[in-house]
Amino acid sequence: MSIGEFSVESFVRIKNKFVPLSQCDRKLSDEFYIEGKIELEVEDSKILSEKQWDLVDQLWSYLIDGVSGILFDDRNMECCFPDQPLRLSLKSLSKSQLEVCVGSCVHRVDKTCFIAAIANGGKAFFNKMLQIAPSGKSSWMLYIERIEKLIATIECTGQGT
Repeated sequence: MSIGEFSVESFVRIKNKFVPLSQCDRKLSDEFYIEGKIELEVEDSKILSEKQWDLVDQLWSYLIDGVSGILFDDRNMECCFPDQPLRLSLKSLSKSQLEVCVGSCVHRVDKTCFIAAIANGGKAFFNKMLQIAPSGKSSWMLYIERIEKLIATIECTGQGT
Protein backbone atom coordinates (compact mmCIF):
# COMPACT_ATOMS: atom_id res chain seq x y z
CA MET A 1 0.00 0.00 0.00
CA SER A 2 1.32 3.44 -0.88
CA ILE A 3 0.25 6.73 0.67
CA GLY A 4 1.92 9.76 -0.85
CA GLU A 5 5.61 8.97 -0.77
CA PHE A 6 5.15 6.15 1.79
CA SER A 7 4.92 2.41 1.20
CA VAL A 8 3.68 0.15 4.03
CA GLU A 9 3.32 -3.63 4.13
CA SER A 10 2.84 -6.07 7.00
CA PHE A 11 4.20 -9.60 7.20
CA VAL A 12 3.73 -12.47 9.64
CA ARG A 13 6.47 -14.96 10.43
CA ILE A 14 5.35 -18.51 9.72
CA LYS A 15 7.86 -21.36 9.96
CA ASN A 16 10.77 -18.88 9.93
CA LYS A 17 9.54 -17.19 6.73
CA PHE A 18 7.96 -13.78 6.37
CA VAL A 19 4.63 -14.09 4.59
CA PRO A 20 2.86 -10.97 3.31
CA LEU A 21 -0.18 -10.51 5.50
CA SER A 22 -2.34 -10.11 2.41
CA GLN A 23 -1.43 -13.70 1.44
CA CYS A 24 -2.16 -15.22 4.84
CA ASP A 25 -5.49 -17.00 4.49
CA ARG A 26 -5.74 -19.23 7.56
CA LYS A 27 -5.77 -18.77 11.30
CA LEU A 28 -2.39 -18.34 12.94
CA SER A 29 -1.17 -21.27 15.01
CA ASP A 30 -0.23 -18.96 17.89
CA GLU A 31 -2.60 -16.01 18.18
CA PHE A 32 -0.91 -14.64 21.30
CA TYR A 33 2.69 -14.38 20.08
CA ILE A 34 2.49 -12.97 16.56
CA GLU A 35 5.91 -12.51 15.06
CA GLY A 36 6.32 -10.47 11.94
CA LYS A 37 7.58 -7.25 10.44
CA ILE A 38 6.41 -4.01 9.00
CA GLU A 39 8.11 -2.71 5.89
CA LEU A 40 7.82 1.06 5.89
CA GLU A 41 9.60 3.13 3.27
CA VAL A 42 9.58 6.79 2.42
CA GLU A 43 10.86 7.47 -1.07
CA ASP A 44 13.91 5.15 -1.23
CA SER A 45 14.65 5.16 2.50
CA LYS A 46 13.61 2.22 4.68
CA ILE A 47 12.28 3.25 8.06
CA LEU A 48 11.27 -0.29 9.09
CA SER A 49 12.45 -3.48 7.43
CA GLU A 50 13.15 -7.16 8.06
CA LYS A 51 15.95 -6.16 10.44
CA GLN A 52 13.35 -4.91 12.93
CA TRP A 53 11.03 -7.91 12.99
CA ASP A 54 9.31 -8.44 16.30
CA LEU A 55 5.84 -8.99 17.75
CA VAL A 56 4.11 -7.30 14.86
CA ASP A 57 0.69 -6.81 16.46
CA GLN A 58 2.25 -5.00 19.41
CA LEU A 59 4.47 -2.95 17.12
CA TRP A 60 1.40 -1.83 15.16
CA SER A 61 -0.29 -0.94 18.46
CA TYR A 62 2.70 1.19 19.47
CA LEU A 63 2.65 3.00 16.13
CA ILE A 64 -1.09 3.69 16.28
CA ASP A 65 -0.80 4.90 19.88
CA GLY A 66 2.17 7.06 18.89
CA VAL A 67 0.55 8.79 15.94
CA SER A 68 -2.65 9.25 17.97
CA GLY A 69 -0.63 10.99 20.68
CA ILE A 70 1.03 13.24 18.10
CA LEU A 71 -2.24 14.14 16.34
CA PHE A 72 -4.66 14.47 19.26
CA ASP A 73 -2.51 15.41 22.26
CA ASP A 74 0.60 16.97 20.70
CA ARG A 75 2.52 14.35 22.66
CA ASN A 76 5.72 12.75 21.38
CA MET A 77 6.25 9.01 21.77
CA GLU A 78 9.30 6.98 22.79
CA CYS A 79 9.42 3.28 23.58
CA CYS A 80 11.34 0.13 22.81
CA PHE A 81 10.23 -2.52 20.39
CA PRO A 82 8.03 -5.13 22.07
CA ASP A 83 10.57 -7.93 22.37
CA GLN A 84 13.97 -6.25 21.93
CA PRO A 85 15.84 -3.20 23.22
CA LEU A 86 15.53 -1.25 19.96
CA ARG A 87 14.32 2.33 20.52
CA LEU A 88 11.39 3.73 18.54
CA SER A 89 10.36 7.37 18.80
CA LEU A 90 8.07 9.83 17.08
CA LYS A 91 8.69 13.52 17.66
CA SER A 92 6.70 16.41 16.25
CA LEU A 93 9.09 19.01 14.82
CA SER A 94 6.47 21.40 13.42
CA LYS A 95 2.93 21.38 12.08
CA SER A 96 4.15 19.62 8.97
CA GLN A 97 7.28 17.68 10.01
CA LEU A 98 7.79 14.59 12.15
CA GLU A 99 11.00 12.89 13.25
CA VAL A 100 10.90 9.09 13.27
CA CYS A 101 13.78 7.32 15.03
CA VAL A 102 14.37 3.58 14.89
CA GLY A 103 17.49 2.76 16.84
CA SER A 104 20.12 5.24 15.66
CA CYS A 105 18.42 5.90 12.29
CA VAL A 106 16.63 9.24 12.13
CA HIS A 107 14.12 10.17 9.42
CA ARG A 108 12.35 13.49 8.93
CA VAL A 109 9.03 12.99 7.22
CA ASP A 110 5.84 14.80 6.30
CA LYS A 111 3.64 14.47 9.39
CA THR A 112 0.27 14.13 7.66
CA CYS A 113 1.51 11.62 5.09
CA PHE A 114 3.21 9.54 7.80
CA ILE A 115 0.09 9.49 9.99
CA ALA A 116 -2.06 8.59 6.97
CA ALA A 117 0.33 5.79 5.98
CA ILE A 118 0.38 4.37 9.51
CA ALA A 119 -3.42 4.68 9.84
CA ASN A 120 -4.10 2.94 6.53
CA GLY A 121 -1.45 0.28 7.04
CA GLY A 122 -2.71 -0.34 10.57
CA LYS A 123 -6.30 -0.57 9.39
CA ALA A 124 -5.38 -3.24 6.85
CA PHE A 125 -3.34 -5.08 9.51
CA PHE A 126 -5.99 -5.12 12.23
CA ASN A 127 -8.80 -5.98 9.81
CA LYS A 128 -6.78 -8.99 8.68
CA MET A 129 -6.10 -9.93 12.32
CA LEU A 130 -9.85 -10.26 12.82
CA GLN A 131 -9.74 -13.14 10.31
CA ILE A 132 -6.48 -14.89 11.19
CA ALA A 133 -6.27 -14.23 14.95
CA PRO A 134 -9.91 -13.95 16.07
CA SER A 135 -9.13 -14.50 19.76
CA GLY A 136 -7.82 -10.91 19.85
CA LYS A 137 -11.03 -9.44 18.41
CA SER A 138 -11.67 -6.99 21.26
CA SER A 139 -8.13 -5.54 20.96
CA TRP A 140 -8.25 -5.47 17.17
CA MET A 141 -11.60 -3.64 17.24
CA LEU A 142 -10.26 -1.09 19.72
CA TYR A 143 -7.41 -0.24 17.34
CA ILE A 144 -9.68 -0.19 14.29
CA GLU A 145 -11.85 2.40 16.09
CA ARG A 146 -8.78 4.49 16.95
CA ILE A 147 -7.62 4.29 13.35
CA GLU A 148 -11.03 5.36 12.03
CA LYS A 149 -10.79 8.41 14.33
CA LEU A 150 -7.29 9.18 12.95
CA ILE A 151 -8.48 8.90 9.35
CA ALA A 152 -11.57 11.03 10.00
CA THR A 153 -9.48 13.71 11.69
CA ILE A 154 -6.98 13.86 8.84
CA GLU A 155 -9.81 14.06 6.30
CA CYS A 156 -11.58 16.81 8.31
CA THR A 157 -8.48 18.98 8.34
CA GLY A 158 -8.50 18.86 4.53
CA GLN A 159 -5.21 17.02 4.43
CA GLY A 160 -6.78 13.77 3.15
CA THR A 161 -5.27 10.31 2.96
